[in-house]
Amino acid sequence: RATASGSITDAGTAENIVEEGYQIFDGFGEDRTEFFTNVSTRNGALTIRPVPVTVTTGSDTMLYDGTPLTKQDAKITGLVNDEQVGIHATGSQTEVGTSDNTYEITWDSVNPANYIIEETLGTLTVLENNGQILLHAPSAEKVYDGTALTADGKDGQRVTAEGLPAGFTIEATASGSQTDAGTSDNVVDDGYIIRNADGADKTASFTNVTKVSGTLSVKKLPVTITTGSAEKAYNGTELTNAEATISGLVEGESVTLAATGSLTEVGTAPNSYAITWDNAKADNYTVTEQLGTLTVTENASEVTLTAPSDTKIYDGDRKSV
Repeated sequence: RATASGSITDAGTAENIVEEGYQIFDGFGEDRTEFFTNVSTRNGALTIRPVPVTVTTGSDTMLYDGTPLTKQDAKITGLVNDEQVGIHATGSQTEVGTSDNTYEITWDSVNPANYIIEETLGTLTVLENNGQILLHAPSAEKVYDGTALTADGKDGQRVTAEGLPAGFTIEATASGSQTDAGTSDNVVDDGYIIRNADGADKTASFTNVTKVSGTLSVKKLPVTITTGSAEKAYNGTELTNAEATISGLVEGESVTLAATGSLTEVGTAPNSYAITWDNAKADNYTVTEQLGTLTVTENASEVTLTAPSDTKIYDGDRKSV
């Protein structure tokens, strides 16, 4: 007859020890302990195995916008004896890609060695941003001056972005040129860069970028053609005035200009002109005319009409000249 003492509560192993004071009885129940002089004891082992518990965290998905994706959804099941622990999800995913929704446990008075944790972790997934991003090239206009109009996206004429998440910026240039009067496209160049608030290149995270061209517009330059006026009394000859000038041409450009007006009969007429556009282009100019007036008035000079005279000896016939 023997007893053992040992105790264990938490997971692990402890000895179960044979106590002193054991007794050996024969088949008739008589104590014969003293007849056994070589008795040894062998301790047993008390083992508590940890209990499985399951930790589960939530999943979520979003389009890339530079902010971290989190999912505050975490629970633990399988705790014994109404034990309680603190648990919260700690996973975070900012860049395009996937990661586990990790967690932290605050065990407080609970012994973590008593549990084997089995995980069912959620997945945090950030997808490439396929929302439409519009890159607008700048527009510009001016009056024709013989030089090229450009708006390259620099020096205040910026390419602007529509649809980017807050904190993101665009680096881009534009190509276009318009010299003569008219319009043409200003095109966003390839090689643009989308940067996050920290200045990192995140262009590859945006898959739906559309380039919108601006417009370069050169308006016609006003010029004024002036011709001279003249007046005379009618004399049967043509009245003209060769004075003809043009003002407002761009420096270095020229035309050949000649007054062409002519008036012979009594009345008025504009002093018209003919123009040859030498190294200037007519389409680059809007012509305003200040035409002189040619005026032929009635001739008020005194005119005397004198009949002819003649003499003969009377002969009974009427004489006329």
